[in-house]
Amino acid sequence: MVAMETPTIKGASNGADLAVLIDQDLSLFDFAFTFKFIVTLHLANDAEALALDFLEQSRVLAVLTRDACLIFISVKLEKVVHRMDKEGLTLGDSVMPLIKYSDDAEALALDFLEQSRVLAVLTRDACLIFISVKLEKVVHRMKIREKAFTKGASMSCVRIGEKGVICVCSEDGSCTVATISDYDQVLTVLENDATADSSAMVESKTDVKSTLCDTGYSQTEVVRSLAAQLMFPREKDRDTQMAMLGAREEKYSFLEHGDARDRGECVRALTCAGDRYLLEVSRRGWLTVWDMGTMVQLKHKRIVSEAEEVKGLTVLDEQQSIDSITIVLVVDNRMNGNTEASCRPLIKFVQVRSLRNAEVAYALAVGSETILLSFPPHEEFSILIVEPCGFNGGLDEAGVRIRVITESQPDARLDRLLNRMKFDDAEIFAKQFKLDIQKVHKSRVNSILSELSSGEAVLREKFDSFLGYLDLITDHNWVTEICIAGVTLCHSFECISELLRYVDKRDISDEETLERLARLRYNLASYRLLYGPKASFDVESPWAKFIDDSLWKEVFLEFCKDGCFSEALIVWQRYLKEMREWMREEVDTLQQIVSLIQQVVSGNALIS
Repeated sequence: MVAMETPTIKGASNGADLAVLIDQDLSLFDFAFTFKFIVTLHLANDAEALALDFLEQSRVLAVLTRDACLIFISVKLEKVVHRMDKEGLTLGDSVMPLIKYSDDAEALALDFLEQSRVLAVLTRDACLIFISVKLEKVVHRMKIREKAFTKGASMSCVRIGEKGVICVCSEDGSCTVATISDYDQVLTVLENDATADSSAMVESKTDVKSTLCDTGYSQTEVVRSLAAQLMFPREKDRDTQMAMLGAREEKYSFLEHGDARDRGECVRALTCAGDRYLLEVSRRGWLTVWDMGTMVQLKHKRIVSEAEEVKGLTVLDEQQSIDSITIVLVVDNRMNGNTEASCRPLIKFVQVRSLRNAEVAYALAVGSETILLSFPPHEEFSILIVEPCGFNGGLDEAGVRIRVITESQPDARLDRLLNRMKFDDAEIFAKQFKLDIQKVHKSRVNSILSELSSGEAVLREKFDSFLGYLDLITDHNWVTEICIAGVTLCHSFECISELLRYVDKRDISDEETLERLARLRYNLASYRLLYGPKASFDVESPWAKFIDDSLWKEVFLEFCKDGCFSEALIVWQRYLKEMREWMREEVDTLQQIVSLIQQVVSGNALIS
């Protein structure tokens, strides 16, 4: 059986759509509510994609190919909507004019200037080409260094205060930073004007400086710090370097952090918790965490064994506390044995670890060529991996499998099921992973209670199921609180009285809760005594005042005003303590009552 070459795989996501590029085949998926395949598009037999990303806040995917072609794909329309290449040739249907930005330039990277509709394209001959989406044309070109790039390069664009920063790091070890002053003014010009004068103005507002940052491969990312302005390149074979951007003058000082001897080459450095922390994991598993506001090193420890090498890193969820942050690693593990390390079998794992203790919370063995897709944290699909299978000749057919891993955080998965009110699924899941089943019962009870309080006619079966799930909950005080809430929210005397009887079966230890129950029973009896057995308990009924338990003065005066003196007397007698407090607080209380009675009696006399 002949082995097939393992494909090149790249991925991108906007938080709702997922794009997976396997050689020239691009597959689109929707995972806003459920993981659903949309379509697979074939780009071109000879198209080698260098990068792909979604345009910000859109469902449009941009793909950059090695032959300097930009391909725009609409997820909604499920097709290519625009292409532009260096020759100006139309490659299929296009909904926009083609933009010829160079005859011979090979594009290395592209990125949108932040908060703009201006695309920056970095070419191999060290040019930055700015394209206005609004004008549909090239609006400015600038040379950022004399020497062309002999190897690959990466670019990042960001706004920091009133300035724009474009950082370019090359595999040849150089780092070039272009700082744009009066960023808003420059954006206005780039988006709306394409004259020689405007190009000269942009040139005058841009300061370009270069420095050597390393001799290995670099990927650049510009980040906003809480207390300082900085950027960092991500290095290979060297420490992470911080380039501090001067607040008052254009100067850049590169600082190295950590000890290169025990860290090896960096796999990835990224920020999390709203750029509050900077995380870096080296290939040999050394994790370093910095506070971005002070650049104080918070953690530096090895989190994998000596037999393991880290191949990928992403942050699973965005938490403000550093110990609450969870990371996902792709790790190669040469299993222990008596043979030489190079001869031991290599097994790849996806590991989930907490930064609190760096211990493995979950691990899954995966194929040797598996990659971890990095995308914004999603409430349902926490980890996505792409796993080529059958390319080593072990299977009759070769393919690529996308795997969604949710059981790595069972508690979080349970919470998501409960938030979606999938209580039956949540109960099965909780039993499967030995989670707190009481949490499921309580969530279900809260959901049913909201239905009982909706004001619509309540089916007896629904109320019986509510009581049935209450029976499954062992926390007596919690059940009592729910029953009290039911008394205040339900609109049926039968439901209210049955809830008050139900709590008698519970072993209530809280004295304050017992007093509240006694008061509710007393007020319910008063309400029935005053309004009769056909009294309403809906939202607009007087029952709301009896639930409030502080409006007895108003209840008493309303009965007097209506000439219902017998009912007013009952209120006075049953709530004598409240009536006395009212009389002490207001000097003319007795005069108010006498005047109101005289008005009612006089009105009745006139009518008769």
